[in-house]
Amino acid sequence: MNDWLYPVNPRSDTWGYFWDDGEPISPQDLLSGQAAERENADIVGTRQSWRLPRRLSGFGAGDLVWVRESQPVAAIVGVGRVITDPEPDPDGRGLRFQVDFAGLACRRLAHAPFAIELTTRLQTVRRPDPAELSQLRSHMPDSLVVSDTSPVGKVRRAQLVTQRQGQAAFRDSLLDAYGAQCAVTGCDVPAALQAAHIQPYDGHATNVVENGLLLRADIHNLFDLGMLWVDDDLHIRVCDALLDSQYGSLDRRMLTLPHKAEHRPNSRRLARHRREIADQVA
Repeated sequence: MNDWLYPVNPRSDTWGYFWDDGEPISPQDLLSGQAAERENADIVGTRQSWRLPRRLSGFGAGDLVWVRESQPVAAIVGVGRVITDPEPDPDGRGLRFQVDFAGLACRRLAHAPFAIELTTRLQTVRRPDPAELSQLRSHMPDSLVVSDTSPVGKVRRAQLVTQRQGQAAFRDSLLDAYGAQCAVTGCDVPAALQAAHIQPYDGHATNVVENGLLLRADIHNLFDLGMLWVDDDLHIRVCDALLDSQYGSLDRRMLTLPHKAEHRPNSRRLARHRREIADQVA
């Protein structure tokens, strides 16, 4: 199960929920169930159709979506369970998935939002970092925990099994290509090294060496969160929030590359990671 922070701004057209008179529906009204009786194709009881601007690695049925309203409350106003895998939106605006906002926990949040301290700016859907996740989990009741015997749990378990198929071989290929050393830190402890996808996992075709980096576990997390990326000159870059931390010394360090050219990270995939995950223009 993954947790996701989903930003919404009821004053923006991209929020997508409006009353019949054209006024935007506040997240609190929507998530508390007060909007469910209005005529809106995207609202069916507690189940709502939400959208993603792009495919995110690991996003799927069984995950939790924590809704953070940016204005005016700047707080978590709801939490729901993803009940379908993302599928292409018919209007071409991205991917659509179903979230079930049933339960007392969500209704309480709609009426009594809680603020969390964000480590980095929340501009699009992303995973919370460990500090943010700790704050979210402190508000998560036992009713939101999914067991492997529940229908949603079984779906998610099947997804994870499918993703793990080929993952071991992918990691072995990266260990060989990078000489069993982290491409960023040089760490040579195999137990601490993980196979990181540059382009998010999307089936067997993405388990190729040119779409991977061998990274220490903590560096892998930062890379997936977009807090660390690789620039056009193959230098490592870290976000402003990390510059004064222990990771600041990594900024502008040269990425270690495999000896074989065909095993080196694909420049187009690195550029896509910068643009879509790290939100870097260049």
